[in-house]
This record gives sequence, structure tokens and C-alpha cells, in this order.
Amino acid sequence: MRLTSVALMTLPAGRVHGLTLTCRRGTETLPISFDQRRHVGLVDRPGSWMAVSARLPRDTPGGTPGETPGRLAAAWLAVVARHPTFRSAFARTDDRLLLHRLEVLDAHWVDHGAGEDEEQTRHLVRQVLDATCRPYAEPSHRLLLIDPHDAAESPVVVVGSDHAHVDMWSMLVVLRDLVTAWADGPDRLGPRAADFADHTSALAALPPAPASVRHRWWRALAAGGDAMPCFPLPLGEVTAPVPERLVVRDVLDADEAADLEAYARAPTAPARPPWPSR
Repeated sequence: MRLTSVALMTLPAGRVHGLTLTCRRGTETLPISFDQRRHVGLVDRPGSWMAVSARLPRDTPGGTPGETPGRLAAAWLAVVARHPTFRSAFARTDDRLLLHRLEVLDAHWVDHGAGEDEEQTRHLVRQVLDATCRPYAEPSHRLLLIDPHDAAESPVVVVGSDHAHVDMWSMLVVLRDLVTAWADGPDRLGPRAADFADHTSALAALPPAPASVRHRWWRALAAGGDAMPCFPLPLGEVTAPVPERLVVRDVLDADEAADLEAYARAPTAPARPPWPSR
């Protein structure tokens, strides 16, 4: 796995398709966490998403040529059904922030055009995710399928979601479920996952933090003008999106990561791996 930005994602030149879900709001409203409220409270905007990409297996048992879009759509709908946070959306009504339950009514593929090279493909992907994976989108996630121009390359899937609903660890769980549903069938997914709203409710039911902790936190906020703590060095103008300034360095390649995983799983290892056993 490589953690990077969309400007440096490794994507093939090819045609980009997006699975559009038609949803409607239900009557149920859900609790909103502190972090969600601050994230969504920064208004609807592009660039508030995170995404993960992967190549589909070349040979899928029982697969037939040309079935990829339909099979992938069924797999993604199963993932959305398993993870309740993908069936929720934020809305602002009368200066109140609400989190609604969504009902999925329909799904259909949309052709977003073709990238003649990797840079054009990245640009298309960024455009689509900026437009669809926003804090107030319904839903605020999108599945993309990239069909490479080179027939020797496998298709690539990209799963994007607004950060209010996911973090990068949960994106790996979502990708695992998508690959499982694609390869083995939607009925092979596990039972319904816990809703993030359940976690929010559980936290709200806990006793309040000690007064010393609350006072220290609010003093920090007050010192920063009621804003979250910021990076302590000057970053220039950041009120609008700016080009990334970063360098990607691979700490471990695929073989080295596998060796580290095997070492961490050994009974005598000084630390245990944070990911589940296969």
C-alpha cells in the first residue's frame, strides 16, 4: 500500500466509469460526532475526500468476458448494504446540521470520459471525486472503474468517500469487502457492520472527561481563536486548495512488507500486527 495524493496516484491511461447511486432520505436522523461536526461544518467543498485504488484480479472464478461492470456494481451495492455509514448523508436545515439515513433506490454506470495518459486519468478521477465526494453529497461516496486502453492491463477500481464517513483504515476494510464480494459473490460478505453512529452514541453515553482535561482542551481552542490546533510552522495561504508539495518515499516494497508481516505474526515477535489474520 502507498499513501499518496491524487496528483501522484498510479492510474492507467483508460476510460473512467462511475457508479451513480440514486438515494432518498429516510425519516431517521443519526447522532453526529464532534469530529464529523467540525469537518462538515466547514461547508460543502471539493477535496475533502480520501480514496483507495486497486487492480481487479485478472482471472475471477466463474467470470465471463464483458461482465465486469454488472458484477462490480452488485459487489459495491453489497458493500454499501453492509456498511451503514455509506447509507447516511449530512444536510443543513434552518442552521441545524443533520445526519439522515439514506435508502438506495437505483444504481447505474456513467461514462466520465477517457484519459489518454496517466495524468489525464488522474485529472478525470479528481474531477469526479471533487464533485461527488463532498460533505453534503447524497451519498458522499463514489465507485470508479478504469478500463485501461492497454488490453494487457487489468481494470482498476477507485473507491472515494468524504472524510466525514471514513478514515484510511476503514477504507482498507471497505476495499477488502469489495474484493471479496467481487471474487466470491455478494453473499460471502460478513454480517452487517457496526454503524459509526452507534460509536457516536456510545461515546455520548460515557461519563464526561475529567474537568482538568476539558479545561485544558478548551484553553487550547480559545488560544487558537476557537480553531483546532494547527501545524506550528508557516504554510502560506491555505484558505483555498493549493497544489501538493510532497515527496513520496517507499519505505518497504511489496516483498519487504510481506516479510515484515510474517515476522510480526510470529509468536516471539515483540509486537503484534494491527491487521486481522487471513
